[in-house]
Amino acid sequence: MNVDWISIADKVPDDGTNVLVTTEYAGKRYVTAAHRHGAFWLGSESHEVLLGDVVAWVELPEPWSS
Repeated sequence: MNVDWISIADKVPDDGTNVLVTTEYAGKRYVTAAHRHGAFWLGSESHEVLLGDVVAWVELPEPWSS
């Protein structure tokens, strides 16, 4: 699966839009669902501030259907 990630340096999503983000923390990269709230990134489920720096994002895919 090829995903066209968007660098935070190039563009940020609108506030409140749920997206997948890549974060960097302690030399490792992680992927999680999140949304931007002003200057902060919040986890979409826990609404906690994300650990690490968000470096890229991509829109969520459409839900699966049969």
